[in-house]
Amino acid sequence: MGSDTWPSLLSRCDVPRVNVRGMDWAAFNAMPGLRQSGGVMLTGLFDDEELLQWRPEEVLRRHGNETFYADDTRGNYAHPKLGDYVQAQRNERMIFVSDTLRGAFGRAWRFARRARRRKLWEDFAERPIFSVGVRGGAVPRHDGHPETWHALLSGIKAWWLQRPPVAAGAAFEGWEDPCGAIESLLQAPEPGVKLCVQHAGEVLYFGDDVEHSTCSLSAFSLAVGAQGHTETWPALLRAANRGDLKEVQQLLSPSPGLAAALRQRAGRYGHSAVHRAALHGHAEVVRELLRARAELSRDDEGLSPSFLAAFSGHVKVLKALGENVVAERDGKGASPLQWAATQGHLAVVDFLLSRRGDVRATNTLGGGALSAAATTGQAEVVRRLVAARGNMEETDHAGMQPLHWASLHGHLELLRLLLELRASPAKDRKGKTPLDLAQGAARDLLRARPRIKASGNEL
Repeated sequence: MGSDTWPSLLSRCDVPRVNVRGMDWAAFNAMPGLRQSGGVMLTGLFDDEELLQWRPEEVLRRHGNETFYADDTRGNYAHPKLGDYVQAQRNERMIFVSDTLRGAFGRAWRFARRARRRKLWEDFAERPIFSVGVRGGAVPRHDGHPETWHALLSGIKAWWLQRPPVAAGAAFEGWEDPCGAIESLLQAPEPGVKLCVQHAGEVLYFGDDVEHSTCSLSAFSLAVGAQGHTETWPALLRAANRGDLKEVQQLLSPSPGLAAALRQRAGRYGHSAVHRAALHGHAEVVRELLRARAELSRDDEGLSPSFLAAFSGHVKVLKALGENVVAERDGKGASPLQWAATQGHLAVVDFLLSRRGDVRATNTLGGGALSAAATTGQAEVVRRLVAARGNMEETDHAGMQPLHWASLHGHLELLRLLLELRASPAKDRKGKTPLDLAQGAARDLLRARPRIKASGNEL
């Protein structure tokens, strides 16, 4: 992109900018047509001084050793340390996390919703989201989701936006290549498509199912927000979701309607109050709900609160849920230990092993906790599972073993560890060895090289 293009690009925003300083949700909701809009950029919510803590050097100093899920939106993913990810500047993968309010994500979430912002976002919190990108990192158009707020705390990000419905057969370059489309379509945008560049301190809001794709324009960008509002949820679920212990205790006071309130579900996944508290690590709220005889039911995906706590890394919640958590299985036969292993939650893995979680248990496809950890490159978890007598040769129905999964996703450190631990290379059901899968992963990376170089980065 030519240098003369940058000034016009960085000031470009085709959606309205609205100063909402001091506004609460009721006033926001009363603005005509806002929630049906294709996007609004909100200003006045952050001061420059308070954003200094989100400068890259400050974030990496405090959170550089934390690991995060990063993927390329095409099924290839890893769990790099934040510092390594930013230093490498390899934009083929973007960090995107939902629900797990720990570390940098949890701090950003609390920061974005405190002080004058609390009245605006307090219950706009069905699915918290967190993202980190590097220059040239892109998120193509993906499945539609509920209304969203997205607060950029550091960096610069470009958005392509369009209200539904999109004309059948419409082919817009920016949906699949958001960064590549910026220069070619800057002067002649597609009809109905809006381009807006977001700067640190601004919050993008858009309504349900708005088509969108993004491109990071800076070497470091960090954002937090949420998808889906809880305004229609029952009071007990809203309070549990927020972790408001005092309000939960008040709502649990004996009354004729208490039993019915404890059975209520809400949200896209049919969660109970225990599910929401477990997901976000509100252990004291979980204990209060259980004392009030709340049931440990399953949501619409067949998951009990134990799986949400294991996924999100909340040991205190698992302790509150009782002794039976290690024996639970999801609809595919996976255990909470497998869910924790996939996410790299070493403390949860240790806790479940201490409760005699079955390190050799497999799901209905034949994969176990070791394969789950190997798939996402969790070397320390693999080491711990092997020490607990995990089976390095556990084989799923496709003949894939932990060594295969580590090779397929290019986890070099983990490959070395498995070989040091004397994992035996074998062929899968298609006759592929771990080396075959590693070579395939390398070819995929090489195919991405032109796009990486175009952004100014190198392999």
